[in-house]
Amino acid sequence: MRKLVVLFASLVILLVMFGALGFGQEKYIPKPNEEIYGTWVNEQMNPPKTVNNPDGTFADYFPASYSKPFRGGTTEIFKKWTDSEGSVYYDTFDTFTSGMGIQGMKTQCLKKVSKSGTVLEWNWVAVSEFGPEKFPSTLDTKSEHDIAGYFIYYRAKE
Repeated sequence: MRKLVVLFASLVILLVMFGALGFGQEKYIPKPNEEIYGTWVNEQMNPPKTVNNPDGTFADYFPASYSKPFRGGTTEIFKKWTDSEGSVYYDTFDTFTSGMGIQGMKTQCLKKVSKSGTVLEWNWVAVSEFGPEKFPSTLDTKSEHDIAGYFIYYRAKE
């Protein structure tokens, strides 16, 4: 019986050690063909066009027909999953690196690409520092605050 208790205690200690080293919380490594990549447009949104690139950058355009973005930044995909209907979700850390008055602004987003791959929706929240606990938990289509918001775009034909 004592050997069983020692074995159990040893297993618990090993599991705690592996958890402390970060096992099970590996950073998501994006693929070059992630569903979120591409050009997305919606004239009802501000900005009306956004482009998500495989190199981890994004660019926003206003108006959509302009060839030069008015702001941009970097996106780090923290987590990716697929729901039971086949839509793909992402938790992302986004940092604006250009744009008047917003350089350095950090946001955390919950993004959803429809099963068909033609609709991109997301909620964002402004943060001072990134943290896994700060992501929006649901898509709130009514969110239009200074520190949070909702967007919907449609994949552009390229």
